[in-house]
Amino acid sequence: MPKRVSLWAIALAALCVAPAGDAAPIQWTSASGGNDHYYEDFDASLDWFGADAAAGSMVFMGFTGHLATVTSLPEHEFLISTFADRDFGLWLGGIQAPGSTEPGGGWGWITGEPFAFTIWNPSEPNNAQGEEERIELRSEGAFRGWNDQFSLDTNSGYIVEWEPGASVPEPYDPRPLQRCSDRTGVAAEDRLVLAAEAIRPLTWTDAALFCVVGAEVIEAAAGPGTRH
Repeated sequence: MPKRVSLWAIALAALCVAPAGDAAPIQWTSASGGNDHYYEDFDASLDWFGADAAAGSMVFMGFTGHLATVTSLPEHEFLISTFADRDFGLWLGGIQAPGSTEPGGGWGWITGEPFAFTIWNPSEPNNAQGEEERIELRSEGAFRGWNDQFSLDTNSGYIVEWEPGASVPEPYDPRPLQRCSDRTGVAAEDRLVLAAEAIRPLTWTDAALFCVVGAEVIEAAAGPGTRH
């Protein structure tokens, strides 16, 4: 089981250490059948929220990055071949809406793109321990596909995508505030830090995953550190 760390520790690490990536983002050109987007992989021991925040802070050629979304087999094969030297365990921008039918319901991309293409590893998604709600690119023997993973587990890295001329809409869910359930295996002090030290404004999807003893979830429209 990967080690879990608080988002506060991640925030401090992000301020002090730049993630290690390739020399420059690599373009999947339309001439080669691609979408003209740019991609880069980064080595960093982060949970999904830390990786998401790091990706969103990266600007390349005037375009803001986001965790990579994989919407076709050619795009998947491009990532596999481009980053073939990686021991795969890389966060992607795939999320599962809270309260979805497990294990296969409610999956989507942070960009709002259609979730039509999938390439899950054998026996995945499986919602192990009842808490896996993010997508990582992971090796299963010779097969390199997707695995569902708990968002607060650390991973070995992440892939950032830059889309020329595109912006990334934040997922919106108009459900009222609700009280989080306790998460087994996450220390109370970490839950408190996660709520108090969020390093970016949270969407409803993100907020529903933050659990604080005796407090309600963070309002999506509020800035970091706001609780209700």
